[in-house]
Amino acid sequence: MVFTTSAEKYLLHFKEESQINIQKSFQNNFISISNEYAIVTVDDNQSIARKIQSLKNSNTQSNLSQEPVLVYKDGIEQIFIQEMMIKLNGTTTLEKLLKNFEYSSTENDFVKGQYLVKFKSLTTREWIDPFKFTKNEWNE
Repeated sequence: MVFTTSAEKYLLHFKEESQINIQKSFQNNFISISNEYAIVTVDDNQSIARKIQSLKNSNTQSNLSQEPVLVYKDGIEQIFIQEMMIKLNGTTTLEKLLKNFEYSSTENDFVKGQYLVKFKSLTTREWIDPFKFTKNEWNE
């Protein structure tokens, strides 16, 4: 694939009622995406794992999780929130391609073979794991 993971930026997923406490913890390094998601930036001296564990311990954030921000080779950043658009070229089916995952899908009304796929539980790391999909599967 043509991207790496950012060492400084992370996507956080949390309970809506926890947003204010989490935002205070990250201060100016917090960009709200929605009531349950934000992108945070950490310094070289900070450890995201320590900060997340501290938030979980102090605010009982059992649902708090983090995912890396993806950076394409041209510098564009992208996040993965358990959904993606997949366009098939006609030689495989969505069921065959995603046989190892729990998901729901909606076919695009205007583009034949293009689907919005929502995964039940799939992390960014699982999505980019080279052993989950081979290059040939993605090219089918």
